[in-house]
Amino acid sequence: MNFIDKILNAMINWFLHLFKNENTRNKLAKIVNLEIITYLIAGVLTTIVNWIVSYIMNDIIHMQSATVISIISWVVSVAFAYWINSSWVFKSKYAGMKKEMEKIWKFVSSRLITGVLEVGGMWLFCDVLLWAFWPVKIVISVVVVILNYVFSKLFVFLKKNTDEGNK
Repeated sequence: MNFIDKILNAMINWFLHLFKNENTRNKLAKIVNLEIITYLIAGVLTTIVNWIVSYIMNDIIHMQSATVISIISWVVSVAFAYWINSSWVFKSKYAGMKKEMEKIWKFVSSRLITGVLEVGGMWLFCDVLLWAFWPVKIVISVVVVILNYVFSKLFVFLKKNTDEGNK
């Protein structure tokens, strides 16, 4: 466990001990754990990467198409998200090139679903309906972070039994 994980664990334990009722504390411990907290932090960082790229293209370069902005910011943020989720959140170990390419494929495939949601939503609401860029971007980002966690947890960074991993 690295230094940041130790600090986060201490903060989680402190938070959980604020609740006197042990039953409540146990229920919260299932929801508030290191993986969820690190995923939320990684999701926020990935969203910041996405927004920085979007800001540069929308507010500095003044690119006209929210669709093009969303595609470019999606590609950059998915590359960042794979790295941070693989190395920090799910602590995925390198298991050879073939397995790594399989994980990358699953990750990008699952992110394509939310990428279509993001790009399609930005196209519909900003390019077609002419709604303001940033309010739409913020709402879509929240939905995308939640769905990405579910997809990463269920399909990409699967935890293997130690017995299975040794086979």
